Amino acid sequence: MVYPVNYGFVPWTKAPDGHPIDAYVLGVDHPLERCSAKVIAVIRRKDDVEDKIVVAVSGEWDRAAIENATQFQEQYFDSWVEIPE
Repeated sequence: MVYPVNYGFVPWTKAPDGHPIDAYVLGVDHPLERCSAKVIAVIRRKDDVEDKIVVAVSGEWDRAAIENATQFQEQYFDSWVEIPE
């Protein structure tokens, strides 16, 4: 599967599924091995045991832009975007 956005994990963390916490990486359009980014949102899933964090390397991201960027994967889940205040 080819992801239209970078998707990876946060090393040395543990999600409820026992694997590292997953992250969508926005603001960069080429494959990354690692990055430094700011956490801008959390995608909560009603039908999954783990949430996904959303981080931005650059740019301004509102709820609609985050939903659009992650829709390719989130369309399969009952999920919503939570943006910290």
